[in-house]
Amino acid sequence: MSKKAKVILGVIAVLAIAIVAWRLFVQFSNPPVAAETGYTAVNAATASLAGMEVSVQLSGKAQADNSVTVIPTTPGIVRNVAVKIGDRVAADQVLISLDKSLVQASYDQAQAGYMAAEANFTATMEKIENAKLQLERSRELFAAGALSRSDLEQIEIAASDSSVLALEAQLAQARAGLSAAEKTMNDMDLRSPIAGVVTALSVSEGNMASGPAAVVTALDRIYVQAAISEKFVNVVHNGQKVAVEVPAAASETFEGLVEDLSLAADAMTGQFSLKVYLDNREQLIKPGMFAKMEITTLTKENIVVIPLDAVVFRGGRDVVYTVADGAAVETPVTTGLEDGDRVEIVSGLSVGDIFVTRGVGFINDGTEVKIIELDGAPFAPAADSAALAPAADGAADSDADGAADSDPEGGRA
Repeated sequence: MSKKAKVILGVIAVLAIAIVAWRLFVQFSNPPVAAETGYTAVNAATASLAGMEVSVQLSGKAQADNSVTVIPTTPGIVRNVAVKIGDRVAADQVLISLDKSLVQASYDQAQAGYMAAEANFTATMEKIENAKLQLERSRELFAAGALSRSDLEQIEIAASDSSVLALEAQLAQARAGLSAAEKTMNDMDLRSPIAGVVTALSVSEGNMASGPAAVVTALDRIYVQAAISEKFVNVVHNGQKVAVEVPAAASETFEGLVEDLSLAADAMTGQFSLKVYLDNREQLIKPGMFAKMEITTLTKENIVVIPLDAVVFRGGRDVVYTVADGAAVETPVTTGLEDGDRVEIVSGLSVGDIFVTRGVGFINDGTEVKIIELDGAPFAPAADSAALAPAADGAADSDADGAADSDPEGGRA
């Protein structure tokens, strides 16, 4: 090795020793600060009484309670369409008029036949009445020998009611013929059988009408049909109120009533059917609109209710972390009803208990905690409630506040 190389290696070795010596000097001249006791910042709430409802969610499409298709009984040419789609109509209101010329002759003939039968009946009855009046006088004349028996018998026949039955039958037949002709004439005006809204028209003036011509739908009452499982069928009953949302109709919620709850499940689906009827006098809901329904199946009042997220499963049981003397206490609880966001606490938690709502994933039994928010408001423990927060010197409080501000989710300080 050359002299120059040896010098370079020597310099490198001296530098390495100097660096190590400097690091040792810094380490020993600045010893580490003793670790301070930390805490977990949490949000908490006070257990209180509330009410809960358990409900079942259903959906379906709105349908009209009554819809009638108007069909002409006698085919005919359309002469006038008096309505349009969307018009409100009354019961028996004329919707469409057909050509009456084809049935007018039959009507006139039936009317003439009835008038002739009626005139004949009236004339014959007058003759019979006159014959009856003459019969009494003729019998007196016959008794006095002034009238022959054959003449008396002719008068008795004329006064007989035997021909009345035949005349009444003829008159009834003529009346029936006229009624049939009148009905045919009236049927040429297609009328609405119900009060409602015209929802379909399939004819126009000049065309032949022989099939369905119009549809009238009663929109004042609408129902939503849905299927419900056997799990809930025994907690739902006819007449029960239902909250119904029809987004396409309005933003507010409608109130309906359960009707027509089936007593047997559908053989194919295993579901039970029901109808929920709605008052639709403002006609906001149209047939075919999608509806969401919520039926309350169970209601409880004055029970302890807490957020569902406050309950955790630890050691094979449900627990809630209460706060006592600045520490978390693992408290086993028995739960009851759930509504998706909240849960009923049947046992283990009393009204007034302080429990952790946020940060439960970072604590265990005995973990030192500091409440930074209580019942949704920032929490600053007063002197008489210092037990809720850990006791610490000023430096620890300052560091703890910084940790709480930097990690409100409940991270360790």
